[in-house]
Amino acid sequence: MEGRFGENDELIFEIELMTQNGEIISVDVMLDTGFTAGYLAIDQQDIIALGWQKLQSDIRMKTAQGVGRFDIYEGQVIIDSREFIVPVHVGKDLPEILIGVKWLKLMRLSVDYQLGILTLESIDMNQ
Repeated sequence: MEGRFGENDELIFEIELMTQNGEIISVDVMLDTGFTAGYLAIDQQDIIALGWQKLQSDIRMKTAQGVGRFDIYEGQVIIDSREFIVPVHVGKDLPEILIGVKWLKLMRLSVDYQLGILTLESIDMNQ
């Protein structure tokens, strides 16, 4: 999957989120290298439209802005035509949808600012 660089050199990708009733929603997400505890973080106002099931409530987590509180939902995510079911951190006032470093255990990130190359590709776990 190809990505793009944001105005401040952020790493931006387009992924798909699958709602509980099977609708697919394409969204831009930002890879946050400081988000090491999870796969996906979204604002609480977005969770209503997705209809995902809550797994845990009020989890404390250290963020760049201090300690935040999150609920954990089970989310369905499609990246590069592959479907994943992952825990999703849902919090207040998140300005962007974030993907975390945990994706890099499943995918290979290639970044070359000089050539304008940004890709995230699946790793064949059977190799």
